[in-house]
Amino acid sequence: FKMDDGVSMSSHINNLRSLIRQLAEVKAAIEDEDAKAILLNSLSSKYSNVVFTLSQIQSQSLDDMIAALLAEEKRTTEDAEGHSQQESAFYSRTRKYHRRSDKSEIECHYCKKRGHTAWDCRVRANDVLKGKVISNTTNIAMVEDPPDAEGSEDSDEYAL
Repeated sequence: FKMDDGVSMSSHINNLRSLIRQLAEVKAAIEDEDAKAILLNSLSSKYSNVVFTLSQIQSQSLDDMIAALLAEEKRTTEDAEGHSQQESAFYSRTRKYHRRSDKSEIECHYCKKRGHTAWDCRVRANDVLKGKVISNTTNIAMVEDPPDAEGSEDSDEYAL
């Protein structure tokens, strides 16, 4: 009696209970300790951590063990769903900032030709090297007016 891949924990437990019932009908009843051992040994390898933990607890009933296994299955399926949602959210976030590689429809604001941006424009780059184009930064000049000739109290203030 082994758990097949793709079978849910609840259907596997139902199969075990059905087997125990059939054995009880033919007067070959299975004790709780034996049923727990059969259940733990029949689980697939993805439950190996839970099997180890549950096998260390001696005073646990079969029903408590079943409840723990069902809870573990629920937790793992929720984790798997959560990971897929996080992965899709991450994909959509990174996709949002992904630059498009087809630049055939883009028009340069510098030379007005299609296929590149002003940042990548070769004409602009040549003009910058020749000194024809000033970079895009803005220069700010501060001008200081001389104090009022009449000697007013506002003479310490400067206008921009």
